[in-house]
Amino acid sequence: MNHSKTRILCLSDLHIGRSPERSQGAIHLVQKILEAFGGQVVKPLLLFTGDITDDGNEGQCLQAQAILQPLRAAGFSLEFVPGNHDYGWNGNLASSTSYQLFQKHILQNPDLAYPRLVQVGRHFILLLDSMQAENHWYDALLADGELGDSQRKIFEKHLIFLQGLRSTGAKVLVALHHHPFLYPDESLVYHLKNVLGHELKDGEEFMNLVIGKIDALVFGHEHRHIHFGEHLRQFRIPEKYQIPLLLSCGSSSGIDDPNPMPGIAQGLHAWLIEIEEKGNGQITATPWGQE
Repeated sequence: MNHSKTRILCLSDLHIGRSPERSQGAIHLVQKILEAFGGQVVKPLLLFTGDITDDGNEGQCLQAQAILQPLRAAGFSLEFVPGNHDYGWNGNLASSTSYQLFQKHILQNPDLAYPRLVQVGRHFILLLDSMQAENHWYDALLADGELGDSQRKIFEKHLIFLQGLRSTGAKVLVALHHHPFLYPDESLVYHLKNVLGHELKDGEEFMNLVIGKIDALVFGHEHRHIHFGEHLRQFRIPEKYQIPLLLSCGSSSGIDDPNPMPGIAQGLHAWLIEIEEKGNGQITATPWGQE
């Protein structure tokens, strides 16, 4: 194995508990990860961008904990951001109780809070909770998200601090669940659906913070497996936001992509991010786990 690369395997939207097929897909995913990387001394960090469970109840959280436990036992580092489905029933009814269950069983640490700054070698991942401001009675409904003023202010401080490290070659990645901008190839009707109950409400404010300040942005939620620098090049989204690597993670436990991109194979969707530790420190992403 090439130890001159830092590797991060980006996974998302397992929806454990939605159906027996979904849960079995998550089990199959774990088996594939163990087969591919379990015997390696330096394993990739496993980054999950939300919707680990489907309803956020304790039974599903315990089931997810059991399914993921072999990865922890094999020595993998697991990092998570929560999704709207982790926050409550069908992703449409956020509650603090569900989030506490997520902390207890998925994070396995009730004291972890967001934003979180995780170091991987000499690189950094900023983890955000895109449901943090969605716990009030008036906005806990539907599948949209909101970072909130408090989280964004702390996040901005982290970004400012990390710019000096970026100048020395460190890469900065940001992960959250909700897509912070509309997919440019979708119809006006679909855009309206997002705006009415599926979007990140403060996505524009967030994107204004990160423009030109990070090296990769990854998210889930929409179940679309897209490398914006390759699959939707005509819209020039990475250039617009000055982010070299921009990824929508799809679903890692099964395929239900509402708008599949041509040339993307069926399978368990994931992105393997690799950062070269020599030369110019190039950061790339390749599809992983497809069958």
